Amino acid sequence: MSEVAEKIVEFLKEKKEATIKEIVDAVGSSYTYVYLTIVFELLPKGIVDRKWENGKFVYYLTEVNDNE
Repeated sequence: MSEVAEKIVEFLKEKKEATIKEIVDAVGSSYTYVYLTIVFELLPKGIVDRKWENGKFVYYLTEVNDNE
């Protein structure tokens, strides 16, 4: 898992759910890099999922697994 992906997972373990803007602010990387990491690395592996809420996507961990 990439360094940004690990930071996203750690942030979501603490926060439970967050918008892309909150994740970008916490991780300290560019919006594009964070979004692409979520879409191409975390969503396909089933680590993170998203739901549509109040006009925006909210991201959350599908399961907390410390062994990855």
